Amino acid sequence: MDNKLVSSLGNLIKKLEENKEMLLKDLIIAKVTDQEVANSLEKEIQKIEVFFEDLIQADTEQKLKTAVKKFQDSIR
Repeated sequence: MDNKLVSSLGNLIKKLEENKEMLLKDLIIAKVTDQEVANSLEKEIQKIEVFFEDLIQADTEQKLKTAVKKFQDSIR
């Protein structure tokens, strides 16, 4: 084979491997980000569930106000 062709193929393979590594890193970052988003959403859902439970258990106006205040504080 021509040395120039071999050199070009070598450079192409090197670039492809670099691109593959970058794509794998991007994929890992995307998966981590997706997991972080999922965890964040789960925490928000739990806050809402606690709020609903507090509302259900509130048997006085003061307990309702306390539940609302507690929920407002949790989402800040």
